[in-house]
Amino acid sequence: MKLKRKLRIFISNTGLPGAEGNPPSWELRVEGRLMPEKDKPKRKFSSFFKSLVIELDKELYGPDNHLVEWHRTSATQETDGFQPLQFKLDQRLARLLGVHTQSRPVIIAALWQYIKTHRLQDSNEKEFINCDPFLKQIFQAERIKFAEVPQRLNPLLHPPDPIVSPKRS
Repeated sequence: MKLKRKLRIFISNTGLPGAEGNPPSWELRVEGRLMPEKDKPKRKFSSFFKSLVIELDKELYGPDNHLVEWHRTSATQETDGFQPLQFKLDQRLARLLGVHTQSRPVIIAALWQYIKTHRLQDSNEKEFINCDPFLKQIFQAERIKFAEVPQRLNPLLHPPDPIVSPKRS
């Protein structure tokens, strides 16, 4: 038996002025509520999705900055709102992965794809990555454990550039 119910989705944004030496920033929030049905427990908005992709105008935000993504993981806490934390990649890493600004899970997935494509996983010790010249330059190591990647990425991830929308007259 199918039941029809209303799902209300709220999209908001917040602009924050830049602090001394820092540019202004912009945050996007997507929230949703399933309108309550009597005698039923309330489900969180995130329980209805495996992933959420918001595509912004490519003309306004550029080819590398127009997608905002959220993907469910095994550690995901159910929530009524999404605000994926975005990072600007170090210039060398961005060039290598073809990603400018993205969430940490997407960055790690892109790096893993690069490692698999270039067959950099050690064939005998699978937990190790044998760095090619590009990864050596980025991570300053010949060989790293894949489990170290999130920690090694920290100094290579920066706050995203502010989104500047053109003035309309």
